[in-house]
Formats: sequence, structure tokens, C-alpha cells
Amino acid sequence: GGMDAEIQEVAFSPDSVHVAACSSDGSICIWEARTGSLEARLRGHTDAVTSVAFSQDGKQLVSGSRDKAVRVWDFKSGVALGEPLTGHTGAVDSVCFSPNGQHIASRSRDRTIRVWGVGTGKEMRKMDGLSGGGRLAYSPDGGKIACCGDEGIVVRDAENGALLGEVDELTDVRAVAFSSNGAYLASDGGTSYTVCLWDGETLDKVAVLE
Repeated sequence: GGMDAEIQEVAFSPDSVHVAACSSDGSICIWEARTGSLEARLRGHTDAVTSVAFSQDGKQLVSGSRDKAVRVWDFKSGVALGEPLTGHTGAVDSVCFSPNGQHIASRSRDRTIRVWGVGTGKEMRKMDGLSGGGRLAYSPDGGKIACCGDEGIVVRDAENGALLGEVDELTDVRAVAFSSNGAYLASDGGTSYTVCLWDGETLDKVAVLE
């Protein structure tokens, strides 16, 4: 089985057995990676689903949507866990679990990053993000959240939201990712058609990949 609308993001389960994809039709599909068989189709969002991510233990899935909501799903049963996490006033562009699985971070076009408690569904903190669309990433130790957008990149303390660093020499950045040891942060080059590597601590530019 396939998807009838534009795919927004794909994610592998931690054990690499399953792959999930979210779609502009508001659904999330989960396949067995080896056979390609469709295992589940999750419905609940009322607009395009823009982001999907697995928890580290592979038991839960989180999704974000243009309907401004974040949803958490039981991966095996495909059932939504609790009510949608609401509070964002703009489309949600990116969602991810913290490495310890206790928190979910979401990034929205309302220019905020929000951190939610897994299990409680409560908004624990709200921090300034960036305008436009873009991705969000936790550092491997869970201590930092990187966010990108129209103005570049910001890195914030995951606990208190304090600004730890920013990159403002780029505009229209849409993707960020930490290396597995946290030593580097990678991003697209915005309008420059490159990939940039930044020092994970200082955010000094390390390399530009043409």
C-alpha cells in the first residue's frame, strides 16, 4: 500500500525494522522495511502531517501537523495516546523525542519551541524559536535543542530555554542535525546550496560541503 499525497518526512524505528512516513493528506503510514508491507495507517490529524519521529525505545511515535497539534501514538497498536498536545498557534514543522524519552520538543511557525512531558501531555516550557519553516534537533545528551528557520540557527538549553548560541550568517535554513557524539551540528546552507558543519559547542564554522 502507498500514500496518495505528498510525503513530508520519513523516519526509521530505532531497530530499523519499520519505517514511518507522514503525508499532506493528514495520515501517517508505517511499513515493515524489509518486505515493504503496510503495517498501519494512523489517522487523527486534521491537516497535513509535517513531521514524525520514533522514541528511542521504539514504542511510541510523535507527529506534528499544520493543524497546530502534536500527537503521540502507541506504535504497536497505532492508537493515539491521550489528547493532542495543543498550545501552538501556528503550524507545527518539526517534532522529536528527547534522548531519554521523557520529553517531546516541537517547533512551530508561531516562532516558538515547546517542550512537553511524555505521559502527562503537559507543556513544560516555551522558548523563542525562529520564523518560517524548519527542523528541530536534540543534542545526543539531551541538554540542547537546535532550531533552524528564516533567520539562521539558534541553540537553546533544553531545561531552561537559555540561548546557548546562534548562527545568523545564513538565512532560510531548513534542516539541522547533531552528530552522534554531539561534537558537530550540521545544517543546510540556506540559500547557498551547501551543507555547513558547525562546532557543537561554540557554533564556529568547521566546514562547508559544496
